[in-house]
Amino acid sequence: MFHKDIKETDPELYLRWLQYGVFTPIFKTHSTKDRRIVRYPWAFPDHQFMMRDAIQLRYALVPYIYNAARANYDTGVAMCRPMYYEYPETDKAYNVPEQYFFGDDIIATAVAHPVDTVTGLADRSVWLPEGKWYDYSTGHLYDGNTELNLSYTLAENPFYVRAGAILPMNPSSVKSLQVPCDTLVLTFIPGADGLLSHYEDDGETDAYIDTYATTEISKNTSDKTVNVKIGARKGTFHNAPSRRAYELRFPATMPPTSVEVDGKFPAARHMELRRHVASADRIHRDAPRRYRCRSRAPLCRRYGRFRASIRQATDIPSLPHTNTRIQGRTEPQRRKLYYAP
Repeated sequence: MFHKDIKETDPELYLRWLQYGVFTPIFKTHSTKDRRIVRYPWAFPDHQFMMRDAIQLRYALVPYIYNAARANYDTGVAMCRPMYYEYPETDKAYNVPEQYFFGDDIIATAVAHPVDTVTGLADRSVWLPEGKWYDYSTGHLYDGNTELNLSYTLAENPFYVRAGAILPMNPSSVKSLQVPCDTLVLTFIPGADGLLSHYEDDGETDAYIDTYATTEISKNTSDKTVNVKIGARKGTFHNAPSRRAYELRFPATMPPTSVEVDGKFPAARHMELRRHVASADRIHRDAPRRYRCRSRAPLCRRYGRFRASIRQATDIPSLPHTNTRIQGRTEPQRRKLYYAP
């Protein structure tokens, strides 16, 4: 975390080390006993919030990592694996040692050069195999079978997700992995339809060998309509939750014009237009349900993406039974939108 000719920790290098560590099986800030190494994020006030974001990203990806760990147990295929494992017939796959697969759907890499003092950007070349790949840091969807020269700020931790992948994630409210979470975030990567078999066990004992549960989730798109189906949980385990909240996120997508749950409009508290993602938030179910989101044309630019949160009225005060209407703006890019049941 420091250069050989410098006697103190380089905060930028430490930040990039943390960002890289997100995509490893074990995420720890262990190091040698060299006293020049400082591992406390708050010791670097200009970088601490970006370091915090890297740690929060790791917490968010834990369900995806847990799925990958189960796949490793079942198949013997490592969670982190070189590109040529997936593309053994492609010569380029043997010549990109600074990138690798992290699970089945993520290509991870690391920014290994300092940012330019003028532009604030650091270069990173990456080879993307066949198909389409979504740059999670910037919101760009790239065609594969190509090599790209990209640039990233200090705050951007580049990784690339297979188009159509469904990433199971934790909400930002998770602060400890020892406390059960009743909300599962499903991030639907644009560019293709997708399937996910979400794995769960008690997280404490070796009963996972034959006592676990899976949930089948699918996404299909047709004529500006996205249909998401979340199946009933198969199997069970000790202390399995009887109910669950789902947060559905649709990155690089404009907010939907309407949302249906099992063919009905859910009563919703609000829709907030924010940057980054469009999501239907905290939709409850205790039986298989079919979700339909009719959206406007996708928006896949580096800036100008939005987040739309829709909360079902099962956990909020009842709303007036009115027709769909939009309240006046309370601040730029924030609106309140009410749905009639």
